[in-house]
Amino acid sequence: MTEVCARTPGVRQKRLMQSIARAFNGHLTQHRKILLNLILQLKVAPETGDFTGDINALTPLGAQIASALFQFAATEQVPLVLSLMTATPETLVGWCKTLGGSKMIESFLDSKSGPELKLKLIKKFAGHLATIACDKYGSHTVDCCWKHSSMEQKEKIAGKKQKGKKKTE
Repeated sequence: MTEVCARTPGVRQKRLMQSIARAFNGHLTQHRKILLNLILQLKVAPETGDFTGDINALTPLGAQIASALFQFAATEQVPLVLSLMTATPETLVGWCKTLGGSKMIESFLDSKSGPELKLKLIKKFAGHLATIACDKYGSHTVDCCWKHSSMEQKEKIAGKKQKGKKKTE
């Protein structure tokens, strides 16, 4: 359903995003920052209290749903983007090393979100690019980061890749 809504912009996207947030209790103030994690794990947060699940885990189906949600209009994916921006660099690196996680991050980078948000996410990978580039799934994420980077960021990425290449030799 999310993939169909991604192809047909309009009111349906907004309703579906709201429904998904409500289904996972991600609409509650205390859980807004972890909405993406809830979707990735396909877990419902408790209405009261804190979420106690593994914040770094993800399921293939959850990653596929999140990827489709990132293809929504920029205004409709705001809750998910805000949640993505709260992820720690270590969590992002872990996600990049999985098929679903890397595709989900690539989906965000290829989305209609503003370039400043994409650059903010790319900056979170600083210091981890060599590790990500050496992974079979993460290397695709680094390529996508390259595609969406400014010239200054590309120079930094190239420098990190070169250092990573020396480490692996």
